[in-house]
Amino acid sequence: MGRRKGSQTRCSHCYEYGHNKAGCPELKKEIANNPDGYYARQAARKKMRQKKRVCSYCSTSGHNLATCPTKKSDAVAYSHMNWKYQNAMSAIFRKSGFGVGTIIMRKKYEQEQYFLVTAIDLKQINLANAYSRGLGNDESPDGSQCAPVKLQRIDLNNVEPSDRGRDWIVNPIMPIPRFAHNEIFGADNCTWDNSSLIYQVVAPIKVSSQKMDFDRTGGMAFMTHKDTKSVAHRTINRIKKKIENSEIR
Repeated sequence: MGRRKGSQTRCSHCYEYGHNKAGCPELKKEIANNPDGYYARQAARKKMRQKKRVCSYCSTSGHNLATCPTKKSDAVAYSHMNWKYQNAMSAIFRKSGFGVGTIIMRKKYEQEQYFLVTAIDLKQINLANAYSRGLGNDESPDGSQCAPVKLQRIDLNNVEPSDRGRDWIVNPIMPIPRFAHNEIFGADNCTWDNSSLIYQVVAPIKVSSQKMDFDRTGGMAFMTHKDTKSVAHRTINRIKKKIENSEIR
């Protein structure tokens, strides 16, 4: 049974109040006076078990994921880089007039297709997704962790009647348009951007100068995600290298 709130800690070895067994002065004295005794051997086994344990983040011993100093410094570095990336993205949105209400066009098989931007999930726009779409993020039912922009097809006369009831055709979702990453990283450095189609802004809007609702810690889940935490430190270093010559350095 757990200790009641407000109750005093009681040692399970000497039964005195004010400390637990791990900090018991009587037990420590007993171990020091009898190094071959039962309690000394027990303490040595415990120390050996702790020594063998390694952190699941940095693979070194002496601490765990919750107290890992490397993870803490990486989290600070990521949030700072992410903040700069999001600031650059907001500047591009304002400059290009990209926001809810913008009309964009893409070409598919030489046909021009026109869409209205109906929603943008700013909390899903982050450096982790820019580096590798969906990196360590929990899967959302509609895929918005990788495609945060919602569209509505407005040139329905160019859509086959049989396709007009298909949501993925008339109300698709899309990742950040490639022109934004081209401006931040440079077109030559955007071969990693797997946007399959290139969108152009054809009817921009005036984007408010108010602070956009980005999440500075957004995308950081890969640092503790079971599938990616063991390579998260390397990933942070690779992200640093990728942005060395970008507009967000």
